Amino acid sequence: MMFLRAPPRTLDRITTEYIATEDRLRLTGQYADGSKVVIWLILRLNQP
Repeated sequence: MMFLRAPPRTLDRITTEYIATEDRLRLTGQYADGSKVVIWLILRLNQP
């Protein structure tokens, strides 16, 4: 299996938002050209 790697890019801005209805955290990064990348962090915070 072959993987292609893009050159690294620097994020200009990072924001976080907790989505209570989905019980997960969203990290949104923005590049200089305005394009965005979203990463979801999932961990059950309401475990019994």
